[in-house]
Amino acid sequence: MRQTRANLALGAALIAFSACSDGGSDSPPPAPANIAPTVFAGPDQTVGELTTVRLAGTVTDPDNTPAISWSQLSGPTVTLSSTTTLSAEFVAPMVPGTTSIEFRLTADDRTNAPVSDSVSVTITDSGVTVSSISPTGSSFIDPEIHPLKPELVFQESGEVWVGAIDVSTGRFVSSTGMDTFIGNTVSLTTSRNGPEYGLDANGIAIFYNSEASDGSAQFSRAIELGPGSYIAEQLTPNGGDRINQLPSQDDTSLTTFLTYGRDASISGVPIANGFISYLDEAIPGDDRDVTQLRPGFAGFRWLKGATLFTTTIAEDGPDQGQILLVNAATGEERVITNDPGIKFDPFPWFAPEFDGAIAVHATVNETDLAIYVDRGGPLFERVALLAPPAETSLKYVQSAEPFVSEEGISYITLTLKDDPGSVFTDVTESEIWIYGINNGPDRFTLDCGDGMPDKVRHEAESLSGTDQILVYYNEILPSGLFDLILCETGLPP
Repeated sequence: MRQTRANLALGAALIAFSACSDGGSDSPPPAPANIAPTVFAGPDQTVGELTTVRLAGTVTDPDNTPAISWSQLSGPTVTLSSTTTLSAEFVAPMVPGTTSIEFRLTADDRTNAPVSDSVSVTITDSGVTVSSISPTGSSFIDPEIHPLKPELVFQESGEVWVGAIDVSTGRFVSSTGMDTFIGNTVSLTTSRNGPEYGLDANGIAIFYNSEASDGSAQFSRAIELGPGSYIAEQLTPNGGDRINQLPSQDDTSLTTFLTYGRDASISGVPIANGFISYLDEAIPGDDRDVTQLRPGFAGFRWLKGATLFTTTIAEDGPDQGQILLVNAATGEERVITNDPGIKFDPFPWFAPEFDGAIAVHATVNETDLAIYVDRGGPLFERVALLAPPAETSLKYVQSAEPFVSEEGISYITLTLKDDPGSVFTDVTESEIWIYGINNGPDRFTLDCGDGMPDKVRHEAESLSGTDQILVYYNEILPSGLFDLILCETGLPP
């Protein structure tokens, strides 16, 4: 067949197109594959107990923003501040020995398989060290810590003494600890309430029981003039008995107030017609009675930094056994609880864990420690009920006292004992413990003793040392002497 010039040109174009298209497909090149994220959970760490630990992971993904998750693989359970961010914090728990906790950081881009990396945090046991710091044969009764400096006041052989403390070691600076003699005390048999520090805008004073010329138990006051210098005088007038003094500590107040037991037995065992009372040191004969002083209801404690104190109501009626908050400066009284249980020895403090609100702990039915917080309502809210830890067989609580560390953590030192009696002759075994105020799964408790059974321990006081919290308490020896014990807790100050 004869082809025209146009047909030949068309055929050549078709052949050229066929050669260029390589089979006739015009699809774009395939997209690059999605790359899985890379994950690094951070370097391994070694920390001490109760240290705030920060986990800082990194995740890289050029294609997506993957979901982040932390999980704990091993070790004692802790609570992370977040499980869905690259950074997370937790407080290292107390451990019986060096312990490791392992965490996994996982990134999931929802395209590839999840990618993980792990990190290990080793927690070292800070340990508890217990030792005697009073001279052999002495009896340092009921140590109390100076509100402004490392110094202890205590009773020894019917006398009041002050001794300076070395905060790096927790021990007395001098060989005996008996640096400054303050005065003579009345002979107490079972109360054992020693001298106490008071604080107001005028400075420091020591208040203690002394014997008046008529044989009654009254209060003496030793005013601090300077380092190692005090001047003492009888404060309250003769007549009746006033015992177990506790002074306020408020450096904004122009005066110091004292709570105490009035018309009670000198032995310290409450009698039916005794009263819990308070007075202004400027008007020392003006006894203001608050409630009756009965076994099971006694106890009164000041809020440090205020002229407020707490006690429990002993009179028959609907408020019996409830906590009473008293403003000594104004005389105002307010019932702040209405829950079941007889409260004993309620103790208030400003709690950092509740934004500085007033918290109160109180022994309930002699065995548990209830925590109440002022939420702004007519009554305080109970936020925890702390039972004795499983590690001890002792169940009766006494002499609980709050302490706030320099890191802003609230602790409670207390005595656990084998008998509900309030005097030492009733007890054959007791231990000193430290509680945290959290009742959750990460609850903190610490035995601040040497682990030896059949010892009677009592009256713990806490001080922030250079490297750790120091706890002082009495161990009552079979001879009747009161040994002064130092517990180096290993807790951050």
